[in-house]
Amino acid sequence: MDVSVIGSAMLDTIVYTDRLERFKLKRKQYLGFPYSSKTEIDKLRFDVGGSGHNIAVGLSKLGNQVVFIGRIGDDPNGEMITENFDAEGVDITYLKKDKDKMTGFSQIFITPDGEKSLLTYRGANNNLAPEDIPEDTMKSKWFVFTTVTSDQTVEAVKKSVNLVKKGGGKILANPSITMVKHRKRELTNLIRQSDVAIMNKEEVCSLTDTRNEKKGLKALLDMGVKSVVVTLGKNGIIGSDRENYYKQKPYSVKIRDATGAGDGFTAGFLHWFMKTGSFRDSLMFGNATAALNIESVGATKNLPSEKDIINLMGR
Repeated sequence: MDVSVIGSAMLDTIVYTDRLERFKLKRKQYLGFPYSSKTEIDKLRFDVGGSGHNIAVGLSKLGNQVVFIGRIGDDPNGEMITENFDAEGVDITYLKKDKDKMTGFSQIFITPDGEKSLLTYRGANNNLAPEDIPEDTMKSKWFVFTTVTSDQTVEAVKKSVNLVKKGGGKILANPSITMVKHRKRELTNLIRQSDVAIMNKEEVCSLTDTRNEKKGLKALLDMGVKSVVVTLGKNGIIGSDRENYYKQKPYSVKIRDATGAGDGFTAGFLHWFMKTGSFRDSLMFGNATAALNIESVGATKNLPSEKDIINLMGR
């Protein structure tokens, strides 16, 4: 197996509307709609998502053997996720169904500029436990973990990291701000054991208690991570493999839907890194993957092919 992935698998309800107001409060941007009123929406769409799902599907579509380890509810939403994994060629031997928890769910709001805000219910995702981790599967070349928040799920990731490292595999950490805020101590210990960390500016600065992404990047390297990538949205990416520091601008594309852009970057980066071993070229490949992803609607349905990504890199 090339890659094992632990992370969330969700059913996404995606709302498109220009009737939500964006406002600033205490230097943060918020999205809102009038209290105690009815607000019309322009379009509604359902999709399968979650960071773990998106990365697993992205890697599979690029030709890698991928196994997803997690939990869903024994309900229609869980069935949609199962069918989607099957269709995309992801091994779900270790995807278990819960009878006491609903499948994870996200409500995503897409604004006219293509940006997103979301509400998330983790549901059955939080029931993944150490006993769910198959020791034989953890002999994969790479293990990717995204955000986990419950006590037992954090322990499941710890067990996975130990098993993968014993088997000679490598670790890629791709947590969100939720894990940084709620499981900072455990995440820091997991980051120290990782070969690659991919985080955005908010995540890396919060984890390292810095205000500058370059200082945050250096702090992660000082923790022992071999390679670090910090994604900066419209400002591109920065990264370092200890030997060199890189900065890349984003590819110029029309943003239709930013959902899953970061997950697309991670899948693209790891695919090319496994294939070539070049950190610099993998940054470019991940950057191009994310760019093509946000040109289309949905997190994974229209993920680009390797040929499409290479073509964009060559423009």
